[in-house]
Amino acid sequence: MNAPNRRIYELDAIRGIGAIAVVLYHLFRRYDQIYGHSFSVSETFSYGRLGVELFFLLSGFVILISLERVKSWLDFPVSRFARLFPTYWFAVILTFSAIALFGLPGRETSIRDALLNLTMLQGYMRGVSDVDGVYWTLTKELSFYALMYALLLSKQLKNIEYWCLGWLGVSVAYELQLDSMFQGHWSYVLFNQLLIADYAHLFIAGICFYKIYTRRSSDLTVLLLVGSLVTNGLLYEDFRLFWVASFYCLFLILTLVPVQFLQHKFLLSLGGLTYSLYLIHQNISYIIIRKGYEFGLPGLVSTFAAFAISMGLAYVATRFIEMPVNNAIRSKYKQWQLSRQIPEQVTKPAPELVKR
Repeated sequence: MNAPNRRIYELDAIRGIGAIAVVLYHLFRRYDQIYGHSFSVSETFSYGRLGVELFFLLSGFVILISLERVKSWLDFPVSRFARLFPTYWFAVILTFSAIALFGLPGRETSIRDALLNLTMLQGYMRGVSDVDGVYWTLTKELSFYALMYALLLSKQLKNIEYWCLGWLGVSVAYELQLDSMFQGHWSYVLFNQLLIADYAHLFIAGICFYKIYTRRSSDLTVLLLVGSLVTNGLLYEDFRLFWVASFYCLFLILTLVPVQFLQHKFLLSLGGLTYSLYLIHQNISYIIIRKGYEFGLPGLVSTFAAFAISMGLAYVATRFIEMPVNNAIRSKYKQWQLSRQIPEQVTKPAPELVKR
């Protein structure tokens, strides 16, 4: 069975909900931890950081949709580049400029680090700071794409669940036994960055849910999904385990029946802003909140102003950078593919002429 013909709109809505959860966590709880708010912040906002787990589940689910539509070995890297890099470059430049202009104690980066950030590979480099704290997840995503692309090139996608079983076993063994022993060692980069040992089970769960969704699940799929869920219990504390388990339930429901409330226009619109909002919101919001305090504004006013401005910037980035540049790159790529095919067609004589 090929990738689904229809767009799975519920995924956009889930992505949007996850992004808002992360934003609220950063603006309320995380800001309070770093700089301190003038008001009491509920512990509930701490749960917002679990939006990242939701993103990794989503990535596992949608990766096979992308890979099963690939017709050429270049299709996947070109589509990922078009989707990720233009908006990311805008976010890096915007965030670095804002911090350089207004300052943000403890979160400044050098021009050298900012330039290295443009590669999106800074997570694999020692001694290089992220321009914005959220960029650490991009390293995990890139590693996941690289692993899946390797399976594509080696024609092993048909055996993906067997590879995932080995991946899960190695990751769990490392996290439970070796993680603390090798902090700072080269193997730490290998396992926690390249093999994503700390989050592999979530990507794998997403892959399993996709298999269930497309009615291609097997006993191995169920085994992997149970193993992933058990891994959550081994690695997470109670509250985190509860919420991640609830994400699994949501995805299981999604694979079996349409979830109508997730197809609401507002949630779908929010999902469209997710990537830009995620990249832009953290440090820029911290600057806005700090400036609000300096001008004597109430903390809640400054915080909601930061939220509103982040949403506005995300809309601008999505509307004028992410969408048009993505479409332009894909269009140019298709034109390039056609230009390579046309000469081949011209040099072949038409069948009817051969008969004559």
